[in-house]
Amino acid sequence: MVAIKNPLLGGGIVAFLLTGAAMAQAPASPAGSGPASAEAQTGLSEVIVTAQKRPERLQDVPISVSALSSTALATQNVHSLQDLTARVPSFVSTTSAGYGGAPLSIRGIGGANGGGEFLSDEPVAVYIDGVYVARLSAATSDLVDLDGIEVLRGPQGSLYGRNATAGALVISTKRPTNDFTAEAEAGGDTLKDGRASLAVSGPIVKDKVLVRIAGAYSSLGGFGQNVLSGKPVNDGHDVTLRGALRLLPTERLTIDMIGEYFDQHFQPGLFRVANLTGGTADSPFILRPDFQSALNNSHYEASEQVFNHIHTDAFTVLGELREDAFTVNSITGYRTFNVDGLADSDNAAPSALTGYPALRSYNAAHLRNSQTSQELRISSPASQKSFTWTAGLYYIHEINAVDPFEIYNNAAYFKLGTDATFHAFQTADAASAYGDASYEVVKGLTVRVGGRYSWDEKTFNDTQRVVTLLGGFSPALGRAVTAGFAVTAPPTYFNKADFHNLSGRAVADYKVTKDILAYASFSQGFKSGGFNAFGLTPAFQPETIDAYETGLKTQFWDRRLRINGDVFFYNYNNLQVRLPVPTGGVNIQNAASAQVKGAELETAFTPLTGLNFGLNVSYLDTRFTQGALPEVPPSARFSFGANIPLQTVSIVGNTMSRAPKWQLGLTADYQRPLMDDATIAFGMSYRYQTKEYFLETNQDSPTFQTGAWGELGLHATWAKAGGRFSVTLFGENVLNNRHLTQVSPLSAFPEGTLNLPSRFGVRTSAKF
Repeated sequence: MVAIKNPLLGGGIVAFLLTGAAMAQAPASPAGSGPASAEAQTGLSEVIVTAQKRPERLQDVPISVSALSSTALATQNVHSLQDLTARVPSFVSTTSAGYGGAPLSIRGIGGANGGGEFLSDEPVAVYIDGVYVARLSAATSDLVDLDGIEVLRGPQGSLYGRNATAGALVISTKRPTNDFTAEAEAGGDTLKDGRASLAVSGPIVKDKVLVRIAGAYSSLGGFGQNVLSGKPVNDGHDVTLRGALRLLPTERLTIDMIGEYFDQHFQPGLFRVANLTGGTADSPFILRPDFQSALNNSHYEASEQVFNHIHTDAFTVLGELREDAFTVNSITGYRTFNVDGLADSDNAAPSALTGYPALRSYNAAHLRNSQTSQELRISSPASQKSFTWTAGLYYIHEINAVDPFEIYNNAAYFKLGTDATFHAFQTADAASAYGDASYEVVKGLTVRVGGRYSWDEKTFNDTQRVVTLLGGFSPALGRAVTAGFAVTAPPTYFNKADFHNLSGRAVADYKVTKDILAYASFSQGFKSGGFNAFGLTPAFQPETIDAYETGLKTQFWDRRLRINGDVFFYNYNNLQVRLPVPTGGVNIQNAASAQVKGAELETAFTPLTGLNFGLNVSYLDTRFTQGALPEVPPSARFSFGANIPLQTVSIVGNTMSRAPKWQLGLTADYQRPLMDDATIAFGMSYRYQTKEYFLETNQDSPTFQTGAWGELGLHATWAKAGGRFSVTLFGENVLNNRHLTQVSPLSAFPEGTLNLPSRFGVRTSAKF
C-alpha cells in the first residue's frame, strides 16, 4: 500500500496554536453554540446555521438547508440519521441491511446499494464537528448529546469539497459549559427497546478549562421473528461514550479536543421479497405468495447465525483564533471504523426450497478503515458583513481493507457449490484548496463566488479466488473437476489512479426586506472515481454535477409564519450507479448522464403562543437521459446461485433509485402552562412518501420497489420547572404501516429491510 506524507497534519495544528498564542491580544465575542442553536424572540425562534462555514441566520443563507435543534431531535425521537427520512425535504435513508451500511440519499442521489461497495465514496458528505467522515460509519451510530444537525441539499463542492454531489449533513455535538450542568434521559417502549443517556459538563478551571462527558447505552429488543429458530430479529445493543475538553488560553483562542467511542452488536434481518423454491423456474421478479402477511408480521427465515459488530474510535482537535481582521480555524481528525459481520443470502426456509432442500448461502465480511484529516481555514471576522471571505486547505489520508469478504453458496456452479474469497486494499490521498467570497454590490444585493480545486490519488490491489465445494461434472469445461477446483483464481490486480477537478459556485441574493430573501445560484460538485472491490475491472470515473437553483426565504406576521421554498435543476455526468453482481457483491458503473428537477417547501407557523405547526413538502422528477446498464432478463428463469446471462439495456427515461416523487412531513405541537410551574404539551408528526425504486433497471418489477407509505407519531409531555424534569409518552408508526426501506439483490434475488412496526413508550429526562 502507498502512503503519502501529510503536508498539513504534522505541523498544521502546532503552527496554528503557536500563532494563536502570539496574536491573541484583545477581547472577542464568545464562541457560538453550534449550528442549530436558537435565540428566543416573539413568534418563531431565530435559527443560526453554519452552512457557509460561519454563523448566520438561517433566513440569510442562500442555500437549501434544514436545521434541526437538539430540542427538535428529542421531540421527534431522532437517534440516528436513519430517522430523518421525510422529516427533511428530499432526504431518504434506510434501516441497516448489514455491515453498518444505511446509505443516505438527497434529491434522488444516493443509490439503493450504497452500503455494498465498501471502497467507494458516498455522494452525501457527513461531517461531525467539522470532520468529514469518509465511510458510512455515521449512518447507524447512536446520536448522543447533539447540539443540532444541518442538512444541506444540493452540491456543496465549494465549501465542503469532494464527495458532496448530493449534499452534506453537518452534525454538531454539545460543547463544555462554564457552569456545571447535567442532563439525563431514560426510556423504553413496547418493542423492548431501552435507552439511557447521561451528559455532565462544567469547569475544571473557571473560564479556562472546561469539560463535558456524555454517554448512552441502547438495548434493542428487536422486532420480527426468525420463524426457523423462533428467536427475535433486529435485536442488539450499543454503547457510545464521548469526552470533550475546551481550553480557553486567551479570550481570542478556543481549543476543543473531542474523543468518541462507539461499539455496536446487532443482528440485522433481511426479508425475502421474491418467491424462492430452489428449482430452475425461480425468478427474482415474482413476489413470494405470502409477501403481505410476512411483511405485516415481520417474519424472517434466516438459517445462518446473522450478526454485525461495528466499532468506531474518533479523536478531533478544533482550534479557533478570532482576530479583529480575520478568524483562523484548524480542524484535525482521526477516525477508525471496523466491521465484522455475516448475512444470510437466501433467507428461505429449507422446507420451502423443494428444488434444492440443502441450500446454504451466506456472505461474511471483515472490514477495516482508518482516516486522518487536516483542514486549515482563514475567514473574515464574524462582525464583517458587506464583504466576507473564506479560504482554506484540506487533506485526508485513508486506508481501507476488505480482508476478507467471503461469498459461500453450495447451489452455485452447476450445484457443485462455490466459496468465493476477496481481499481488497486501497489507500486514498486527497488534497484541495478552496475559497469563497461575498460582496454587497448595492444595499440588499449580494454576489457570492467560490471554487475548489481537488486532487485525489487512489492505490488499489485485489485478489480473488473462487473454488468448488464438491467434485463433479462441469458443463462449462466438459469434464469432471475435484472438490476445491479453482473456478476463478486470477493474479493480484494492482492499479493506481489520479483524479482532478475544479468546481465553482456563483450566487446572487437580494434582500427584498429584512425578512424576505430571494436568491439564484449555480454550483458544481465532484465525486471521486475509484475501483470495485468485487471485480477486476478498470477504475470507474468521477461523477460531476452542474446545479441550478432559485429560492425564496420569507417571514411574515411579526415572524409568526416562515415560508422557505426553492426549485432546482441538475445535470449529472458520469453518474456512479451501484449495480448488484449476480454472484454477490456490488460494482459501480458510470451512467452517461441524468437530470433531476424538483421543488421544495418548508414552513413553520405559530399562530398563538404555545401552538406550532410545521410542514415540509418535496417534489422530484429524476430521469436518466443517456446510458445503458446490464440487467437480469425479465423472462429469465433459473435456480438460486446459477450463472445468469445478463443483457445490456438502455436506461434512458428510467427513474433514479431511492428518489420518491413526493415526500411530506407534518408536525403540530401545543403547549400550555399548568399550576405549580408545570407545563403540558401534545404533539403529532406525520411522514409520507410515494413509490420508490431500488434498481435503475427492471423498474416494471414489483419486487424492486415499494409503494407509498405514511407513518403517524404522537407524543404528550409533562414538564416541571422550565423543563428541568419531564415525562413523555409517545407512539410511533401508530397506524402500523409496514413497508420496505431498501431492497438489494443477493445472487440476483431481492432481499429487503423493513421499517419498524408500531411502538409505544415512555421517556423521562432531567436537567440540573
